[in-house]
Amino acid sequence: MANNLVITQDGVLPTPPQTIRDQIQSEIENAVPDYTASLPGTLIEDLLSTCCGCAVFIEQAKVDLINSISPSTANEALLDQLGVVYGIIRKSGSSGSAYVVFTGTAGFIVPRGFIISDGIHRFIVQNDTVINQQGTSGQVYVLAQDTSVFDIPANTITKIESSVRNDIELTVTNPQIGIIGLKAESYADYRARIMDAGIVTSTATPTMIRTKLLAIPNVQQRLLSIVANGDGYSVVCGGGDPYDVANAIFQSIPTTGILKPSVIDVSRFDKGNPTVMYTNLIHGLKDGDLVTFSGLGFNDLQNKQFKAKILTANSFSIPVDTTNFADYSGGLILNQNIRNRSIILRDGVDSYTIPFVVPLQQQVEVQLIWNTDIESSLYVGAISNTTIPLIVQYINRISIGDPINLYEVEKIFLEGVNQVVNQNLITNIDILIFIDGAQQEPLPRENIIRGDPQSYFYTTEEKIVVTDGK
Repeated sequence: MANNLVITQDGVLPTPPQTIRDQIQSEIENAVPDYTASLPGTLIEDLLSTCCGCAVFIEQAKVDLINSISPSTANEALLDQLGVVYGIIRKSGSSGSAYVVFTGTAGFIVPRGFIISDGIHRFIVQNDTVINQQGTSGQVYVLAQDTSVFDIPANTITKIESSVRNDIELTVTNPQIGIIGLKAESYADYRARIMDAGIVTSTATPTMIRTKLLAIPNVQQRLLSIVANGDGYSVVCGGGDPYDVANAIFQSIPTTGILKPSVIDVSRFDKGNPTVMYTNLIHGLKDGDLVTFSGLGFNDLQNKQFKAKILTANSFSIPVDTTNFADYSGGLILNQNIRNRSIILRDGVDSYTIPFVVPLQQQVEVQLIWNTDIESSLYVGAISNTTIPLIVQYINRISIGDPINLYEVEKIFLEGVNQVVNQNLITNIDILIFIDGAQQEPLPRENIIRGDPQSYFYTTEEKIVVTDGK
């Protein structure tokens, strides 16, 4: 067989069987001058043909192995080794996580490893924190002990499991919805991550930052977005220990000056008493929160605290009379932004503040009403049971910044219907989308529902209704 290896655009090509046979015969004839295998049916010819057949199999095995040395074609064992080359390992199941706030006796230190729970699942505090003079701690990251997949609604992590002295008062809660854990990463997703890592060109590119962050346990790909923001980037990252996230960002950029926090702009306000404020992003506030404003103009609203009354995910009212204010044309910024995280990293005597953004969750409800000309009562339950899980899977795989495509929902529904009855029997489909309880309509000349650019969609089977229109 030929020892020189030629790799073309089609990869390594096998040596033709006749060429292999000629090479073997030539080697034998050089050693045994009187050798002949040209007579058919002889034992010598049979041995040569058998030897040639074995060599053809070996040649094909060599070709298959060499051509499989790429993330898209490698077997699982080889794929794991390719991942090591790029500093990437396949993720096992990820645990759910959340940020919690402790309240209680000032000065009490909540140590790393402290255990809290929601009554069913236990969570481990990942960093030391302390109760300040006002009786509260900062938000601290906690990680579920198990890797099962479960919802983490706001204000459900409220039980103290670790022992605390009797003279210490301590309570805990999670102000925002937690990040749900995931099952083990599939090899298909792992292949895609390795291929992305292979095209990283240089430091400070979005691909480089993304690759570093996805190597962190519990960071979820659909909750990751690197958004251009002026002369820098806003890094949106859901899941992962905040210090690991900050370090990965720090190792991926030339200077921390390119990192930008999330900014909530006041898009408009309704003049009156009280004044209704509208924001470009989900504000994430709750009733009674104190809000302040900064930015340009409207000095009567700046450097003052107002108690907010929540109206919608993007609006709230404040008790101030703006009836005689000038018309608003932009410039105000809401200072309270629960998305923003700032982690201080210390490198020797130097310290660096790394800002990044933790996405918020948008609850999605879907009502899909279908019609058919045939008697549908026999199929309603089967169609509902078949299509609802498919719609849930689609919604829960949408990445940050991507919309809900109503055409895709319709396509998924029809594919599910086809498992029960011929989809051509469906005569009409109406789809209603509700985000955080409010019905959403697509813009003119579009059939997509856009969400908050720094939040992610989430739904459950209980929030999906599929029924006939009869």
